[in-house]
Amino acid sequence: MRKGISLIETAIALGIFAFVAMATANILIAAKNAQFKAAAIQSVVDNVRFGLEAITKELRTGTGFDLVNCNGVTDSQINFRDQFNRAIGYAFYAPTPGAGAIYKISNWAVDSNCVNGTPVTAPEVIIDSWTMRLNGTATLDGQPRLTLSFKAKAIDPKLQQYTRMNLQTTITQRVRDINQ
Repeated sequence: MRKGISLIETAIALGIFAFVAMATANILIAAKNAQFKAAAIQSVVDNVRFGLEAITKELRTGTGFDLVNCNGVTDSQINFRDQFNRAIGYAFYAPTPGAGAIYKISNWAVDSNCVNGTPVTAPEVIIDSWTMRLNGTATLDGQPRLTLSFKAKAIDPKLQQYTRMNLQTTITQRVRDINQ
């Protein structure tokens, strides 16, 4: 009777082990990339949600809404007075396609480039497009509704991939606008 393992059996066992180890490593790498992607998506969502929440809070309590043109783009800036009667504006500016941002503008600064303000979102978040529709200002109702729609993206530096999101919200003024 023979005892022990042959060289062929050892080579086959090592080959099977190497195959299983490579498959496991690929699964772990894919899981790590999925985690980075999920973190990038969460970062975009949180950043955009925070910016949008700040905008909607001020718009909900504001009065005297007026859509104006900015950088040659129709209705790309909204001016209004906040609850403390301060002149505030929000503008979308994209110097080049795919490199836009939303800016908060104090005192309705007139700037052809719409960048006389503070960016609302983080630098890694790019706003591709921003559309505003204002309803209810010309009627006797005096309670404007503003619909904001935009497309945002952020690049994951490790994966070199964009995470994209589309968002739309409608804001109704809390108090009736007596300025109308």
